[in-house]
Amino acid sequence: MQLWGKMVCWLGAIFFGVGLVGVWGLAQGQSPTYYQDVKPILDAQCVGCHKTGGIAPFSLETAQAAQDKAQLIVAATATGYMPPWPPGPDSPEFLNQRKLSETQKAILAAWAQAGAPLGQAK
Repeated sequence: MQLWGKMVCWLGAIFFGVGLVGVWGLAQGQSPTYYQDVKPILDAQCVGCHKTGGIAPFSLETAQAAQDKAQLIVAATATGYMPPWPPGPDSPEFLNQRKLSETQKAILAAWAQAGAPLGQAK
């Protein structure tokens, strides 16, 4: 039964992510890019741990590293596995919460689905 529950969770996350990608694409008319849309999210929510010498198993400090892990980023964020945030949904607000908004998750998903384009560096 646990396996079935995990499968349902993953499928739900995938369909939810696909739906958000569609909403993002319709609202923006173009695919998000690493430098314009993804890097600010990763810098704010991920690179604190996903850096050279950090506690995470790999770095997301560079565009190439993020491109290489694009599908993994989407899978981990769509399910809520990343970023890790132990307090439950009924917990009070905390300072410096590591949470992604649904919009941020949709941006990451749309970026990966578009082939993880870099765009123009700022």
